[in-house]
Amino acid sequence: GVGSLLCGVSQTLPQLVAARVLQGVGGAALMPVGRYVLARSIDRREFVGAMSTVATFGLLGSVLEYADGAFNTILELEGAPAGMVSAEPIDGDGVELLSLWVAPQARGRGVGDALVRAVIDWAAAREASHVELEAIVGNDPAREFYRRSGFVAVGEVLQEPPPRQRYRRLL
Repeated sequence: GVGSLLCGVSQTLPQLVAARVLQGVGGAALMPVGRYVLARSIDRREFVGAMSTVATFGLLGSVLEYADGAFNTILELEGAPAGMVSAEPIDGDGVELLSLWVAPQARGRGVGDALVRAVIDWAAAREASHVELEAIVGNDPAREFYRRSGFVAVGEVLQEPPPRQRYRRLL
């Protein structure tokens, strides 16, 4: 819907949060973010490993945090919001990565990789068989990022505006 489109074009964290609220008003599974993953003063070479460790401990509380099982994480880097990811269970044994945003100043620093890894780890802990997502056709940087992250295009391009391609990663 419109909220999802606005999430896709958000340039700042406040814009993304406002778009997620709009998604919630429209019926999406928006729950309050209950976990902040802080990564301050971490050497870039250790960033992804540190984020995986933090995400693992965060998974332990996910059952208590969200009645519907949604996963929402905000990542801070050097004291500033660096990224956000949201996912929810689908189809009984799958997980859908609903939105992923990385702040412009944090791009190229492993934030996107850490957020995708957190969703994959959460999905695996739920014994999901796969993670799915949609990427807007024409957003080549996002589509290439997801391909590098192990996602493959599945099915036909969805033509409902904006045109989107569905991707899946088996676990």
